[in-house]
Amino acid sequence: MNSALTALASATTFFKDVDPAYGERIRAYYEFASHNDLLATHTLVPPQVNRSVVASQQAGGRLTARIVEERGNGVVVRGARLLATLGPIADELLVFPSTVLRGTPEDEIEKALLRAAEADGELSEDGVFLPQWSTLNAARNWYPRKVSQRLPEIIRKFSASGLMALPGEADFALAAREGRADLDTYLQAATATAQQRARLFKLALDAAVSGFAGREALYEYFFFGDPVRMAEAQVGGYDREPARARVRALLADADADAR
Repeated sequence: MNSALTALASATTFFKDVDPAYGERIRAYYEFASHNDLLATHTLVPPQVNRSVVASQQAGGRLTARIVEERGNGVVVRGARLLATLGPIADELLVFPSTVLRGTPEDEIEKALLRAAEADGELSEDGVFLPQWSTLNAARNWYPRKVSQRLPEIIRKFSASGLMALPGEADFALAAREGRADLDTYLQAATATAQQRARLFKLALDAAVSGFAGREALYEYFFFGDPVRMAEAQVGGYDREPARARVRALLADADADAR
């Protein structure tokens, strides 16, 4: 928490963008905590009750900690938060926004690798800008193992046995045929008709179970080459000497202390 408070105090411009007073207050609080040697803990997330809705909607909005009234001398808070370490002995409690945020395309790791490869790139002798190869190599080792095989697996787990014995369009088209009522009854979903649900699961089947899905998984896995050999090449090309030197230095220090 000492580093967290230092980081907050160094971001006065960020707080001033919302209100000039906030920048002054965060700096003053840092100095107050420092001069009085205060021990702080922090809380980040609300208690989990219902994963199907966001935190602010759990228990009708009454569960998560929130400001219900603003007064001249402060605010009135209702609700609960989960505490981190040092709660029983801390002098101060800092309530932070939840770090469990909704992911966006700008998040996960592929975007980060792309940006790093561009930021660390250099001009070649021919004057052509080249992205950093080691970063791109990490990306092409990560994708076939962690992404291409994982996506259809997720679809299979979510769909489960719903991928089996799906009726076709012809079954639904024959409205007068005996058994259509059973299809409408037993294959319906919470927010979709039986026919809409069957179409969705047909799409999932094509993406995760069909012959096309199998060929696609094989193609993506070997697209850049044999993943095993690629990994061997990446490890073999990595300079491990700095890490080894640190280990040797640590062992030498431990040996000197033992003597």
